[in-house]
Amino acid sequence: MGDVFGYKRLFIFGFLWFAVWSLIAGLAAYSNSVLFIFARVFQGIGPRICLPNGLTPPDQIYWGQLFVLAVVMSWGMDMSFPAGTIILSNAVGKEEQGMAASLINTIVNYSISLALGFGGTIEGNVNHGGDSKAHILQGYRSAEYLAIGLSGFGLFLNLHIEA
Repeated sequence: MGDVFGYKRLFIFGFLWFAVWSLIAGLAAYSNSVLFIFARVFQGIGPRICLPNGLTPPDQIYWGQLFVLAVVMSWGMDMSFPAGTIILSNAVGKEEQGMAASLINTIVNYSISLALGFGGTIEGNVNHGGDSKAHILQGYRSAEYLAIGLSGFGLFLNLHIEA
């Protein structure tokens, strides 16, 4: 699909998808848990749109790769490093691929650590000790709003950095 619609366009669409469903999940926590769960499920489709762009060989269909990714996606964050490395290594020459892999490794590991730390800190400080269901949902909403902000930041970077 990246060859047809453009890799960057699909990557940005995946980010938008994730951000929109993060917003819906954050707002759904006010009403009921069923919508919250469905929103979290649909939120996971965003990375599945982004990831195959770097991994799919040109002669393979998108959905064939997507099925494999649906199984592999349970590793989630562990797959962001190889996907980012493949995408970036396709964009640079062979003599620069080692440096590109190091850059991706550093960015991925720091971003995972910081986002999980920020999310946990926000959730822990907002949920008032989790003494009621409403406070627990308030903590979840706060973490979802952080995801929306991080998605917006990622979209900003993607729209303002030329490939």
